[in-house]
Amino acid sequence: MRVDDLAAYDPIEPAADENQHQTFLFTVKIVLAEGIALDGSAKLPDSFVIISDEHGNRYAKTRTIYDDADPRWDETVDIPVRGTAWFMATVRHRVLAGKHDLLGRAYLKLDPSQFQDLISRDVLLPLDTRGHLLMRISMEGERDDIQFHFGRAFRWLKRTESDMIRTFVDKVGCAWCAIAQADAQMTPVLRHTLSRASLKSVLKPAGNNTLPASLDYNEALGKISAAYRSVDYNEAFGKLTAAYKSAIGTPEYSIPLPPGEDRPLPPMPADSPATANAPQRRKPPTDAEIESAIHPLFDYLDANNHTLASTLSRDAMQSVMAKLWKQILMTIEALIVPPLSDKPSHMRALTDGELDIALKWLKFLRDFFYVGGDESGVSLSVLQNAKFNEILSVRIYYDWKTDDLMEVSWSRGRHVM
Repeated sequence: MRVDDLAAYDPIEPAADENQHQTFLFTVKIVLAEGIALDGSAKLPDSFVIISDEHGNRYAKTRTIYDDADPRWDETVDIPVRGTAWFMATVRHRVLAGKHDLLGRAYLKLDPSQFQDLISRDVLLPLDTRGHLLMRISMEGERDDIQFHFGRAFRWLKRTESDMIRTFVDKVGCAWCAIAQADAQMTPVLRHTLSRASLKSVLKPAGNNTLPASLDYNEALGKISAAYRSVDYNEAFGKLTAAYKSAIGTPEYSIPLPPGEDRPLPPMPADSPATANAPQRRKPPTDAEIESAIHPLFDYLDANNHTLASTLSRDAMQSVMAKLWKQILMTIEALIVPPLSDKPSHMRALTDGELDIALKWLKFLRDFFYVGGDESGVSLSVLQNAKFNEILSVRIYYDWKTDDLMEVSWSRGRHVM
């Protein structure tokens, strides 16, 4: 539409005193929150954020992130102001019936004089309860010319497209209809399938996967009480004393042979009772067993992908798949390593077997999205991105000590500088 050419012929000249009443457009991105929790409850919050001004007018409301103490929204809102203005960011826990619970509040000051360089800034707002809220803020002066209005319309269109893609990904990632909980809270598909419980199910022996169907606690307590009353403590103490005296009074001592004279025991026959009753060491899981643990995820994604492909254009479908792949990478990364934070983490490190399974899941999912190079799949340049290679490299450093990791990080950072 030759916006730049048309802007050169704009006959309207700004008045000299317009800067005193100029409107400044702030772009506020609600990035994430960390360390939020419900008072008096161990349940993870279902949180969303509301942005309002000092008069109570609402400017933005984010979507709800379920079952996460460190939610990430990545949602943007434009706020026009005339001079300095104060806004309140309220984090709440969604409740199905009644008023939503308050998780914390923070106050944001938008001062145009602090953003004259037009550079985006990250602002970390401490909540008045616990945790903090991260926002990314940028500003531009509102002008009455065609470039400004076209740029603003373009940003709105791109933001709407991003919101649409995020909605599709959230629907795919949060509608686990087959495993809905009793309180109507949905468990996200990715976090449910790509979880530590699934890792344990792969490594667990096949014979120990079943639990008793029911347990009579009264009967169990009765048996324990009966066994407790049946113990003759005098007799047990006498036997213990006799065993101690016989061990002390034994004149023979067992002196180990030198290493060169130590004779190995003869091999035990395969059909002997001891060999038959010895516990069998479980073999490492095969690729088929590892892949079968996430078959429900493959089925779910396949069904939804067919539905989306029949309604979306090819470019829109590729954008949805790329966004979904990014979410999978973030889920796998959260499964392997704790979040980057200045607070200590109580997350248990994975064993070698669990780490190998998680990385194989990542490769299976890559092949699923690639579809053998078919045009309906995602290209390898998108799948094998920097985050993908970064997760695979975790295998090299996973069992390193903290001091060694710090030394390597410092040396690489100095090399880059």
